[in-house]
Amino acid sequence: MKHYFKLLVFVLVIQSCAVTKGAENITVVEAVKMQQAVLDDDLFYKIIKEMEQENRIDWSNGRLDHVNADELSNYNDNASWLIDQYKTIGGYKIDEVFLWRKWNPFSRTTAVTTKCVKSTRLNKHNLDRTKYSILNTLIHERVHSFCVIHPKQNSKGQECDPSYVIGDLAHMLALYRDGKDLRAFENDLCPGLKSKLLEHHIIN
Repeated sequence: MKHYFKLLVFVLVIQSCAVTKGAENITVVEAVKMQQAVLDDDLFYKIIKEMEQENRIDWSNGRLDHVNADELSNYNDNASWLIDQYKTIGGYKIDEVFLWRKWNPFSRTTAVTTKCVKSTRLNKHNLDRTKYSILNTLIHERVHSFCVIHPKQNSKGQECDPSYVIGDLAHMLALYRDGKDLRAFENDLCPGLKSKLLEHHIIN
């Protein structure tokens, strides 16, 4: 009986960790579609460029160690390189987005992307979110697919990391374009990003 119980637990764990397609979740599908509107928005790139010129994006601590140095040298700055990745490669396609359950249901992890790999996995435990929030995650994770990493796995203390800046910018810009209230999202932003959102009258 004890062995049957262990087998049952094992089967349940395996099933809960199974990877499924992002297309199975309506909100994920909507967020994937929303990427293009952000990536077609000139203000998205303008704010990134201005933040880079003012040294408000944190590229330190080996964040670019896995990016080809010769490729980077072809650009005036890191942000120009990253913008070009978005413009030439684009956001995630729906068949590049997968869903899985992290073994810990209480984890705040929203997604996992292996550096330099074009697909991403969203944590099923944390999908009870708006399409805007999932859009933030997708744009953020895309940075990792371009081989950019960050030293810690949460935003606290690294809000100005390029992946967090760009994900938050996409989130705020999408809310703004849709006429939504942005006030609830302002407190956790990179100070440099918040300054730019104020400057461009996206928040007030």
